[in-house]
Amino acid sequence: MATTPEHERIIDIFDQIITFSYAYEWQKLQNNAIDELFKLRDGISSHVERESLYLFMSPTEKKDSVISILNKLSDAVQNDSCPKVIDFEDVWLNKPENLGCWYINEKQEEEFDEIAVLVNYVICSLNRSLPNEIKPFVSFEQVDALFKKSYEEISDRFTVPIHKDLLVSMIHQHFLKTFAIEQNTLEEVNSYRELVDSYCKKAVQRFVKMVQENFIDKAVINFFDQAKGIGLEIDRYYSWALICYGPITYEELLSWYSYVNAHELVKDSHYQDNKNLNKADLDLKLKKILNKEIGYVLYPSAPKGGIKRYMFDSNRTPVLIDGKTLQNHLVMSFPYDKPLSDLQDKLRNYARYIGNLVNSYGHTYGHTVGFEDEVKSATAYRLMETPYKRLSLSNVGGVLQHICSLLFLQYERSNDDSAKKIDYQKAFTLNLINDHGFSYGESSVNTARNSRKTVMLKVVNRFRKPQ
Repeated sequence: MATTPEHERIIDIFDQIITFSYAYEWQKLQNNAIDELFKLRDGISSHVERESLYLFMSPTEKKDSVISILNKLSDAVQNDSCPKVIDFEDVWLNKPENLGCWYINEKQEEEFDEIAVLVNYVICSLNRSLPNEIKPFVSFEQVDALFKKSYEEISDRFTVPIHKDLLVSMIHQHFLKTFAIEQNTLEEVNSYRELVDSYCKKAVQRFVKMVQENFIDKAVINFFDQAKGIGLEIDRYYSWALICYGPITYEELLSWYSYVNAHELVKDSHYQDNKNLNKADLDLKLKKILNKEIGYVLYPSAPKGGIKRYMFDSNRTPVLIDGKTLQNHLVMSFPYDKPLSDLQDKLRNYARYIGNLVNSYGHTYGHTVGFEDEVKSATAYRLMETPYKRLSLSNVGGVLQHICSLLFLQYERSNDDSAKKIDYQKAFTLNLINDHGFSYGESSVNTARNSRKTVMLKVVNRFRKPQ
């Protein structure tokens, strides 16, 4: 069949899953590090469940916290250094007396008018003190300096915690916008209450996020010693969270492959018909596959061995620029005095990764539709310009053979004695594949079993080469 972008995308997804699965099986053969990582994950999950009561987290937020702790622990182990727990006094004027969201909301309601007065005072001071030719170019630093001076003059009015950088940034943007629109009537612009209302909502979001980050960083410190003893190799390429939550059974992978063939999105010559498919279940599974709710993309994530780290998530690694610690930034860093290897691949990975971060942040804290569309458009262009580089598959023809090989690798680490018998493995695998609508021969199953470790090493060595 003629290939389509959707067809190629599906093959890319299966390549990502198969490549990750080989890496997982390879690691299981090296040592018990994955088992130790699972113990760590379970300990973190119990800690989050027990200690996060005052945060009123949903089940999804609790799992997200466990994922964040795992990934931050991975970075801490690589850097042999724990993150610094952020002090609220470094970010907020009037340190919050209570870590409950209700406290901030209550104080904002009580002192809403006072915040509006402060905003009005700063904007009017800017308008009076700056020459007209300077106003369109006023910097954040200038507004910040004037804000500090204005706040000191009336600080005794406030008990509400104020996120200084956020409020200064919004005053700065408001001043530039309103000055451009109504240069001569700036002091008459009656939109301060809208600005304060918007600020209050964003400040609460920042507060909640900071409380959660504070909780996560303390957990990283708490579990650091245990994490240091885990001897993983594949965490050079995959996050600890993915290693913990990413594995799927290869029976499920086979069922996914049956689904996409049933939808004729790919066409494997071995596929006949799967009479066991439920139409509603098929559509649900297909949506999950196409939406890529599984993120198995290969990202070098740690500076071990020959891997040079080039992406830094400011929520996992401190990033300092112009003397300021960035938040919610993904930074890419390359030397310009040395040759760059695989630059296009790295740019593609960056585009895919930042797109995922934008989606995740927007899902949790909210984004404007326009902003998300802009990011999707930019990252889609980069991904189209530099296609995903497959490591396991060249086309659809190899999927079944790889699933067979993975099944045999899975049998070998089974605790079930019958599953370790060769004849049982072959018969079970052949029946399983045929039950999913494929016509597959015994000789093909034998080939997959005999070459399983050779194929696994071949795939793993492709991404273990120094970059």
